[in-house]
Amino acid sequence: MFYQHSNANIKNHHDIYYYENLEFAKHMHHDYELVTVLSGEMEIWVDGQSLILSAPDCALVLSDQMHAYRCISPSASVVHVFSGDVVSGFHQKLAGQTGITPVFSCPEEIRNFYLDTLTVRRDFGDYTLKGCLYLLMEQYLRSVVLQPRKTSQTDLLACIFAYVSTHYTEPITLDDIAKECGYNAHYLSRIFSSAVGIHFRRFVNSYRLDHARMLLQEGAGVTEAALAAGFGSVRSFNRVFAEEYSHTPRERTFTDEYREDRVRILIYDSLKKRV
Repeated sequence: MFYQHSNANIKNHHDIYYYENLEFAKHMHHDYELVTVLSGEMEIWVDGQSLILSAPDCALVLSDQMHAYRCISPSASVVHVFSGDVVSGFHQKLAGQTGITPVFSCPEEIRNFYLDTLTVRRDFGDYTLKGCLYLLMEQYLRSVVLQPRKTSQTDLLACIFAYVSTHYTEPITLDDIAKECGYNAHYLSRIFSSAVGIHFRRFVNSYRLDHARMLLQEGAGVTEAALAAGFGSVRSFNRVFAEEYSHTPRERTFTDEYREDRVRILIYDSLKKRV
């Protein structure tokens, strides 16, 4: 479980990806996430609710909702991540509310227009992007019943994840986050351990390891990468790295195999065969 900081707090942000047999661990981020199933079946898990998606289903994960994906049968899907300001009117309308389900239906002509415009032809500006997304957001509002969004454990986890994603290169503790989020540190520790299933220190180190690996890929030395990523010493970096990957940073050459395990394939050329 992790907070995906690459999809948070970036103005006018949007990315479109094509996936085959999508598998993604529990995570959350501040952006919206629109999923369009092209073929096959997949499971989507959102805030404790598990649902099966099959073509031509669509699903919308709202801001700061915990979610995950699991492949059920060979499948293909488009995942479109975008910030709330891209669809500001929709974002304002949803304030304090959530759908009873993330899954919604979309007329074939609208779905195909969206996919063709944004993923095949690619020649679009800001107004076209907004227009296509608003078409699908309208279908979401027509299909899904809204209800008040309850303050829950998910909101607390969002606060923890957001803080760690911003401060992981610094010395941080749960006490620091408790003060930031306005909770008792012991309560925070109990909620975190129960929800995430790993020790807080290992969770923080996972961010530091990703950062250090990126720096090593870009040609940084081990000492430089370790200190820049927030490890107090090269010795602690080597120890944590070996515990996680069963070898030290110096024992492997950093190539593309060390990029994110969640390999994302840009959709454009691949989708031409499907739309």
